[in-house]
Amino acid sequence: MKQILVLSLFLYKSMLKQKSTTLFVLISLGLLVITYFISDVNIASRFKLFEDVLLSSQMLMLHMAAFFYAYDYLQKERIGGIFILPFSTGIKRPIYFLGTWFSLVAIVMLLTVVFLLIDIIFLFFVESTIEMILVWQIILYMFSSIILLSLVLMFSQFVSMMNAMIYSAIVFMIGTSLDEIYYYAYIISEDVVVQKIVSILYYALPNFSYFDYQTKVVNRVELDLASFYIEPIVYFSVIVSMILSIAYFKFSRRVLKVGE
Repeated sequence: MKQILVLSLFLYKSMLKQKSTTLFVLISLGLLVITYFISDVNIASRFKLFEDVLLSSQMLMLHMAAFFYAYDYLQKERIGGIFILPFSTGIKRPIYFLGTWFSLVAIVMLLTVVFLLIDIIFLFFVESTIEMILVWQIILYMFSSIILLSLVLMFSQFVSMMNAMIYSAIVFMIGTSLDEIYYYAYIISEDVVVQKIVSILYYALPNFSYFDYQTKVVNRVELDLASFYIEPIVYFSVIVSMILSIAYFKFSRRVLKVGE
């Protein structure tokens, strides 16, 4: 475990040198400032528009960061000669694999903490209170982002990096709309063939809808505590465990070659 933490910290520091992290924060902060001056929609809360942009922009930034850092590191790994670290230091495959994943997760978590600090300050300044459901929604987006980077890591074990990015993006886009597709198939369409296809997709692909309560949050809809707080954590743990298991199964059987 100590070796995994040391490797994760080493890789995390190397990724942190990227200027992209600062750029993600500045873009999100800029959107919040602009939106604050045009927020006068008094629906459910006076600053509904402000909260919408706050959540939407930070959701976008977190997923972009997960996507970017996963691609950037894994692509550099290939360009520089894949598995140079295991060859030069004798690091075992499980340690290298988990160290890489934890370092990517640490970047997303750092960005989430920065966003949460910004949110707490802004919300207290704007609304004189801190709505914990807004804070929790950002954390749920962090879970969603970690699943996305895990998908990139998994697909990269089977295909090229560009294809891994494409497949991950497709799974993410389908996964974010699974609830709507399910509703269409079983309530609107009621076509048996469509229902079977949707059922397979619903349970075979990661359902990112588990982490998106933005509409309900900004409109202050009463939320079920179990589905809002507990179920996403359980679902996240199961899905990430499955994705990482598949990724490591393939990784453990790959022929390690320099310059792959």
